[in-house]
Parts: sequence; structure tokens; C-alpha cells
Amino acid sequence: MLLPLIVNLDTAPSILELIEAMGVIIALMAVAISLIQLVRKDKDKQQQINSLANLAEESKNQTLIFQSQLEKMEDSNELWKEHLEKITLLIASSQEFAQIQSEQALHAQNQRRADIKPRIVLRGGTAHRNTGSLKFMNVGELGIIKRVIPGEKNDIRILNEEDLINRELETGRAYSFEWAGKVESPSVFHNYFDIQVIIEDNTGFQYIFNLTGKGNHAKCSRLKEYVQKTDSTE
Repeated sequence: MLLPLIVNLDTAPSILELIEAMGVIIALMAVAISLIQLVRKDKDKQQQINSLANLAEESKNQTLIFQSQLEKMEDSNELWKEHLEKITLLIASSQEFAQIQSEQALHAQNQRRADIKPRIVLRGGTAHRNTGSLKFMNVGELGIIKRVIPGEKNDIRILNEEDLINRELETGRAYSFEWAGKVESPSVFHNYFDIQVIIEDNTGFQYIFNLTGKGNHAKCSRLKEYVQKTDSTE
């Protein structure tokens, strides 16, 4: 026997309530779609930001390489200037041809050294109180760090010194001096760099450059020929 279906009209939802419920559902769906679009826009924005950051980093690298090329040209011009002056003096003083040939050979050697010379530039870094990381890059040819020599004004320690010694510095690759102040300090500006770094090229010829300044605001000098002191010159 089938029981009659009894519907309580008092508790059944009205058409207005159904419309309101559907309106809420549609509104929630619209919110969800908007959130998805916002997330996509945020991702697009983040990708654009990352792209701009990459372009800025690449631009900075290209600028450093260009500066290195200018430095290399300056070195080459200076070598040619010195060479021509010496050749002119030799010719004017009626020196033998063998001496002129010797000067030309010396010039060729110096030019070769300039062509394979490592060139170090700083790239900023991060710091907090008495610790930090000073980044640098070799924008010249292959180099090898041989020694790190602290100066009289130096009050920092190179924490990764052992890792850097005999490390090959490849062209275009970034490295860092991880450092810490010798004394606890409330500011990175109380930590002073005063160190010399000995670096050699792939033929064993050695150069020296200085790192001087406060914290990650330290400056790097241009590399020059390293002449090791003897007992008579110290």
C-alpha cells in the first residue's frame, strides 16, 4: 500500500529563499573566480618582478665586465706607451739591435700577462651586527687566491679563508668573503677591513689587491704586481 507523500508547506523553502540561496552560491562562485584571477595576476606580477630582477642582475654583470674590458684596455695602452718610449730612447741613443729586440720581447711578455690577468670587483653583500658576507667576482681571466694578509687597522676575521686559499676563481663567477668582527659590535660600520689578498694567474705570476673600508662598504683596489719583501727591504 502506497503512503501518500505529505509535504509540509510551512517548512518548505519559498521561491524567494531559493533565489536568495542561489544568489549566495553565485556570489561565492564569483568571489572564487576573482581570487583565482588575483592569484594568477600575482603570479604574473611575480614573474615580471623576477624577470626584471634577472635583467637587472645581468645588466650589473655586463657593466662589471665592460669595466674590466676598459681596465684591460688602459693597461694595454699604458704598456704600449712605455714600450714606444723605451724603443724611441734606444734608437735615439744608437743602441744595438739586440737591445731593441730584448725590449720588444719584454713588451710582448707584459702584454701577455695583461691578457691573462685576473680582475676582481666587489658586488656588495649582506651584514648584520658583527658578521657579514662581502661578495666579489673575477671578471678577468682565471685566478687563484694564495694568501690573505691582515693589515694593522684590520679588525675582522675571514671565516672562509681556508676554503678560499688555492681556490680557482673562474671568470664571471661570484664568490664571497664571509667575515666576522673580532669584537662584538652594535653596528657593521664598526668592523674595518684592512687586508691584502695575493692572487696568481694561470702561469703562476702573482698580483696583490687591497680590501679597505667599513663592513660591506669596503673598497677593492686594482691588482698590481706582487713583489715579495725580503729581509733587506722589510
